[in-house]
Amino acid sequence: MNQPFHNANKRRAGASLMELMATLAISATLLTSSMVVMRSSYGAWQFHRADAKQADAADTVLRHYVRTVRQAESVLYHATIGAYVYFAVTTPDGNPHWYIKINNFLYYYSKATPTGAYIGEILTEDLVDMRVTAYEADGVTPTSVLADIHLVDFAIDISQPSGGTLTSSSYAWIRAW
Repeated sequence: MNQPFHNANKRRAGASLMELMATLAISATLLTSSMVVMRSSYGAWQFHRADAKQADAADTVLRHYVRTVRQAESVLYHATIGAYVYFAVTTPDGNPHWYIKINNFLYYYSKATPTGAYIGEILTEDLVDMRVTAYEADGVTPTSVLADIHLVDFAIDISQPSGGTLTSSSYAWIRAW
């Protein structure tokens, strides 16, 4: 009499193959969907991080520019010729400091060697545009006369990895004024 009851318990002791396959299919679906969400989140985080690095680079360029212009005695050169933008100031030590935009690069040159050679460096490689606007002593009237320049507005547009463009700008008064 105990035998049929014992066989029924034996049959229900484990999971069937169908239950195991259903469990595996559900687990695989959940794992795949969570990986897709994690991958897209990681991609968005990488774009955000790269954009933040570009913003830091733009701020660094502007700080460099403002520091140089605030120490300047006079404006040496200011011109936009086609896609090229040139801006140069002279510091109290007599050295010229050049900012030159060529294509997508912003170069900085300073005369610092005893032989008179210019030392150059690339400030940024992702430059879309650079604008230099010079103002007279009142700070409102634009001017192109080098002797009348007392305030300079420096604006740069940098391409960002996410596809946008970051615009940063800063004003700087020339020290000798």
